[in-house]
Amino acid sequence: MRDQYSGDISDFVKFALLRALASNKAVAIWWYYIAGHDGRKDGHHKEWADDPRFATLDRELFDVLASFAKGPEHSRTVRGLEELQLLPVGTMFFPSGDSYLEHQVPSMNERTSWLEFKLRQINECSLVFLDPDNGVHLVDREPSRKHASLRDVRALLEKGKSICYITFPHRNAKHEEQLQIKHGILEALAPGRQVMTLRTVVNVPKKLQRGTSPRIRWFTLVTDDQNLVDAMCRFASHIDTQPPKTISAKLYPATISL
Repeated sequence: MRDQYSGDISDFVKFALLRALASNKAVAIWWYYIAGHDGRKDGHHKEWADDPRFATLDRELFDVLASFAKGPEHSRTVRGLEELQLLPVGTMFFPSGDSYLEHQVPSMNERTSWLEFKLRQINECSLVFLDPDNGVHLVDREPSRKHASLRDVRALLEKGKSICYITFPHRNAKHEEQLQIKHGILEALAPGRQVMTLRTVVNVPKKLQRGTSPRIRWFTLVTDDQNLVDAMCRFASHIDTQPPKTISAKLYPATISL
């Protein structure tokens, strides 16, 4: 997670989902913060903030986050998102407050102690949301700083936590195939727990021509808490009621009933 992405459409969808999941849960947000701009033009899609149709998803969230997204660039930071207090009182953020630079994602040889430190902070939290730039690296080797690791996921599951994370599909395989692989790995790590992914699609303006192109985000939940499963299903159903050409959603596997 980088400051340059703060307030974009991913944040709006992400916080809408977290508000739905966290209504009566103690939640921890692991930002996987990396300081500085990566030189990419990602994170510029803030058109949603000028489109009142998105307010039907979560009016209170829309009012606060849209104002933030349209504010001066220097104030649009990950720490700024935390200070908006969009999630219930008691939500834990890592890093937080003045610790962002101190606890940003470290180099590979420091990841173990960094993970252990984070794990000690979340004893009271039942749900942990992971928010790296590029999702979870679901293979047993060291990830880049832009990924959460399989070790992170395994450690959280061993502590009995429910986890949710955001990722983006790649172009090297069909989306259905990618989801099958991801779910297979997670189901093997967490036997007896529900693994489900909410696929969201928002159409954003094309850069060099007229029209729009779809931006797909996957939110994967691993849990043995039926209340979280039900909340995810209700949120997916709520998205289905949104105005045309704003946001759509689909649950995977398709056998999950809304």
